[in-house]
Amino acid sequence: MYQEGPVLDVWTRNLRAFDEDEILLLWRRGCRIYGRAQTRLAMTALNQVLRHAVELGHIDANPCDKLPRGWHVQHVMNKAQRIDDIRRWWREVDQLPIVTKTAHKLMLLSGMTCTEVRFLRRDQVVDGIAHCAGRDVPLSKWSQWQITRCNKAVKHRRYVIPAARGGAMSFLPNVASYQIRQARVEYLAVAKELATEDVHVIADEIMRRVQGAVT
Repeated sequence: MYQEGPVLDVWTRNLRAFDEDEILLLWRRGCRIYGRAQTRLAMTALNQVLRHAVELGHIDANPCDKLPRGWHVQHVMNKAQRIDDIRRWWREVDQLPIVTKTAHKLMLLSGMTCTEVRFLRRDQVVDGIAHCAGRDVPLSKWSQWQITRCNKAVKHRRYVIPAARGGAMSFLPNVASYQIRQARVEYLAVAKELATEDVHVIADEIMRRVQGAVT
């Protein structure tokens, strides 16, 4: 990963090394160190270079085109920490309305980002796969159960996590004692501990750890 310091020194890098996560990391660190305006100029230039590289056949696709909707207006974020008490987190989430708690649990059990969860449509969930913008996310039986329960509670809506009037949620409320992004950080941390990318194995382990808090 990139180190703190010259985070926008991208012009000597191999273009094939860029992916969506690298682009988002550059954006967030650049905003924190150099400010949003300067970082936006640099990222616009990088986007044009990547598009030109696609046209010339040097790379297969522009990773900027695969970023989740609204990526360029995300707030500058410090590094999120893991959830310190997963059972406490689960209990606090269970106090939220069903749509909101489903969103948080999907991030924890699938590793999806907040943006991916908020804009996921029901017709994008097919045969246990969430077809998000730019990538497909396998869903464990636990994630599928969360979606099914929410769909039964909130019927005839386009989105899996709908707002009150049926559209996509404009924002997702925090859990009382935790930040939104900590759910995905916890998922990635468990995946690293288990040395696997199998979403079913990861979700099973997370549910084992929350045993006793599940309602």
